[in-house]
Amino acid sequence: MPVRPQGLSCTSGDVTFFDGLTKPGYGPPWCPTRAVMGSTQATLTLTTLAVALHSIPASYAGDGNYNSATTTSPLSLLVGEASTSTALSSSVNPSASCQNVTFTAKVRAVSPGAGTPSGTVAFTEGARRWRR
Repeated sequence: MPVRPQGLSCTSGDVTFFDGLTKPGYGPPWCPTRAVMGSTQATLTLTTLAVALHSIPASYAGDGNYNSATTTSPLSLLVGEASTSTALSSSVNPSASCQNVTFTAKVRAVSPGAGTPSGTVAFTEGARRWRR
């Protein structure tokens, strides 16, 4: 999307954001973004960044009045692991000796984290451990 802000003192042209691992010519950058109306700012909202330290530079393509430019100091953004919560339930409670009991663990991401956690849930009782 081209940057097309309103106003006489604003620039026009494309602003493209990159992840430090995806450089121009080596893979697709994130899409160019539209500047906020009436300003010289471009914004990009992402929900797909992996857990890692990211180096995010931006590049302005320029227009008929302004030269192109790239950030001299990319933004360092640390994306950490999301916290989780686990809720446990049983099919019967109380139960009788030798009665089948099914335990269910529901694991969820805690805001601001999102998505569905994956991995192994371990049920323990003292030194006994069952994995599911």
